[in-house]
Amino acid sequence: MSQYQRVGRVVFVRHGESIWNVTDKSRGLTSRFTGWANIDLTDKGRLQAQASGNCLKMFGIHPQAVYTSLLKRSIESFHEMKLISDYEKDVTIINSWRMNERHYGALMGLPKQTAGAMVGYENLTMWRRSWDKAPPKLNRDDVTEMSKMTWAKPTTIISKPGSQIAVAYEKNIKMPETESLKDCADRVLPLWLHGIVPRVARGETVLVVAHANSIRAILKYIEYDTITDTTVRDINIPSAIPLVYDFVRQIDFDDSTQSNNISLPNTDSPNRVSSLIPIGEPTRLGIRGKYIASKELLQLHFDDNINTSKDLDDSYHRADEKFYELVGKGLKDIIHYSDDGLGKKDALIITDGKGVILHSNLAWTALCGFNENEIVGRTNSFLQGPLTDQKDIVRLNEKLTSGLPAKGKVINYRKNGTAFENDFTIIPVYDWLNQSTDETLKSYNSEGALFSPQYFIARLNITPDRFDLDPLTDEQIKNRNINQLNDENVSTTDINTISGERMILNH
Repeated sequence: MSQYQRVGRVVFVRHGESIWNVTDKSRGLTSRFTGWANIDLTDKGRLQAQASGNCLKMFGIHPQAVYTSLLKRSIESFHEMKLISDYEKDVTIINSWRMNERHYGALMGLPKQTAGAMVGYENLTMWRRSWDKAPPKLNRDDVTEMSKMTWAKPTTIISKPGSQIAVAYEKNIKMPETESLKDCADRVLPLWLHGIVPRVARGETVLVVAHANSIRAILKYIEYDTITDTTVRDINIPSAIPLVYDFVRQIDFDDSTQSNNISLPNTDSPNRVSSLIPIGEPTRLGIRGKYIASKELLQLHFDDNINTSKDLDDSYHRADEKFYELVGKGLKDIIHYSDDGLGKKDALIITDGKGVILHSNLAWTALCGFNENEIVGRTNSFLQGPLTDQKDIVRLNEKLTSGLPAKGKVINYRKNGTAFENDFTIIPVYDWLNQSTDETLKSYNSEGALFSPQYFIARLNITPDRFDLDPLTDEQIKNRNINQLNDENVSTTDINTISGERMILNH
């Protein structure tokens, strides 16, 4: 009988926003294909990295090793996280060319909005969305110029506590002039297998501060049984929000003192080389890790008006800031906020970590027409109808099941059948976060809680010109069977659990 022993952890963080990551005329920025271009972080990107570092500290995550690329947006993001000042005595830092972003070849530097017209829209789609198709190579002059740059050499720099900095130069390496995502994976995986995996197997926590595609490449290898050549491109890696993976290894029965009651992938696949096995139920796209968030990360993720530290300070008194504070509150606190606090004028609904509704406030009832007794124990799917785009729902569910906050628009339906465009914001809630002590953090770390949110709170707003859309027919309203639970997969046990959680409101 196979048994499993918990080992180490990997935290993936995509670098903060760079000057080529976003189009913003007010800041003079244009989104471009970046690849190996060694461009700077924006002021907002630095704030994101700082918030990411603070988030790791809040969750009690202390890395023993850090891996970055040789590109300065990766290295600067780690330095802005300010972890090294706290843990500099026992942290090994590895900056490696193998962790560089995917090389975009001749696309590098082209504006994303106009690149299609320049190279052909079908070609652009193929290069971006396929697993094994690479863009055209850099021209010879650019290749020659880039080869002179330190970040474009096959170099790995290792800084160990109490030791001199070591520089490893790999011989007989032909540096890329363009890459498909598969090429990027082939470059990254040796560092994962021979550098990171042994550390995690020894029980270390490893922080990887890298790029969207180098992180995707590793995730595809970790999740070999769920992420395919097709779906890997659909995995979104947001800037600076940590993605936490806990691992186990398979051991002999007699050596095990660990519980075998954990969710694991199929370990019999011939594609598995690594001894590490990720813990957790996969999302639709196949991710078993969990994103974690803090108030500052939520503000920077959602608020386009925050681009500098002054903007962040000025946001302190805004209502949104109080909403984002709920990320660290308990159930009693968030219900008080929704019913009697600053949020009582907003339409708010609270669910557990699996999306089962626990509570709605009066503003939500006035907006949607359902009273609380009709919806507790359900999921939000009863608000959907003919105009609801299921692609929007799939994208939303993917974010929430991986622990990410979500913001977007979707067509929902009131009890009377009229439709409206719901401009929503959903944030995760970790009810132990603000009250955590060293002992509770140790408990969460040792028990493998995977940092899953205990609750979500959703705020609904109606797009002004999308208030009354095509209504449902009387027959469609009748067929919704709002009081039946058979289409929600919510068991009696779940309902009893919900009732127990809600009883805290009476104390």
